[in-house]
Amino acid sequence: MGSYVFCSTVGVYAPTDLAPIREEFPLIRGCDAGEYRRDGTSEAERRRLLFANKILCEDILVKMFSRSGFPATIIRPPYIYGPHEPGRRMPDGKNRLFGIFARLARGRKLIVPGDGLAMTHSVHVDDVATAFAAVPGRSEAVGKVYNASGPEAVTFNGYVNLIASIMGVDAETVHVEVRDYEAMLEDLASLQASEIFDYPWKESPVYSNEKLCGELGWSPRYGIHDGVEMTYRWWLEQDMEQQPWDLSLDDRALVWLESHSSLGTS
Repeated sequence: MGSYVFCSTVGVYAPTDLAPIREEFPLIRGCDAGEYRRDGTSEAERRRLLFANKILCEDILVKMFSRSGFPATIIRPPYIYGPHEPGRRMPDGKNRLFGIFARLARGRKLIVPGDGLAMTHSVHVDDVATAFAAVPGRSEAVGKVYNASGPEAVTFNGYVNLIASIMGVDAETVHVEVRDYEAMLEDLASLQASEIFDYPWKESPVYSNEKLCGELGWSPRYGIHDGVEMTYRWWLEQDMEQQPWDLSLDDRALVWLESHSSLGTS
């Protein structure tokens, strides 16, 4: 029996007050699943369309399975981190873990909207790979949906402190009132939100991986500390610290914030 394993995303889930989020929770629906455009579309709109397209793909696969037994399995990972993650300020990258490494290595401030207590839940890239590898040949996985998340969630403040401890540096975070942060993004229209902060800060999504563990015997190898430590070692081995990281957008944001708000530094 063949297997078709589709990589979806936990971004398809609708906002909820419950945790952890399980596979049967409602999805974001009611938005147009149009083309995922890269030009002329706001960042929020691009993400909305991306999630809508993921849901559309899931719906097609579920329908194919119900009609003809097509051997589809859907895996929904959260933010995936680890070696080879593209880094923002380098072409076409993301402003996530590598961006934090780069800022802390240079003694830069980290801009954080809100109080930094929102939870973030991620998964190491090697654990995503083993999750996909656990599916082929498993008849019990056909027609199923699985979350593939790491074993822990952590507040952003805790995340930064953990990273700083692994790197052996001090972290300086600038906590910004939500209204000031949103006003900054509106005034600096050319500045994308993810280029400054690309983690949850309005909600605290935590995802259950019990179904994948229980039904397919999968188990994530990396907790958040070991996963970040392994990734940082790789980052150093690749001389990523010496790359020409462009952090000028942070400077623009800090200048605006210093002139328009009362910053909280910790």
